[in-house]
Amino acid sequence: MIRQVRGQVLDDLTQMLLKLVRKIESKSADRLQEWYAARHHQTDSLVRAFHESLIVHDGVDKPARKVARLEALFSQHGGRERLKESCAEHLRHEKQTWRPFALPVFERLRSTLLRVAVCCRCKQRRRPVTC
Repeated sequence: MIRQVRGQVLDDLTQMLLKLVRKIESKSADRLQEWYAARHHQTDSLVRAFHESLIVHDGVDKPARKVARLEALFSQHGGRERLKESCAEHLRHEKQTWRPFALPVFERLRSTLLRVAVCCRCKQRRRPVTC
């Protein structure tokens, strides 16, 4: 009877942990979609800057003139550093991964997860768990 109850408690803890993980994943995926929606204008701007730089590159101007035109183009889009930062931020999410958005969701659930971990640790102390 004790083993059965203990097994049920561990099953319940596992179910609880799985629900929390699903919640973290779902909320993080929602935040990813919100991020993409908010970045739509910036993404368009990056594509526009890239397109315009290709046009300058394909032009017949001398190299020094091309560089000057590119520098002017980059300035119109906030400067080279800003463009690089914006590209880097966009590339961090290029695979549509929700993981970078998981930390804020996880932090809100950490007390619940800590309670689950404490319960698991208590159960583990009574009987060693092997992986």
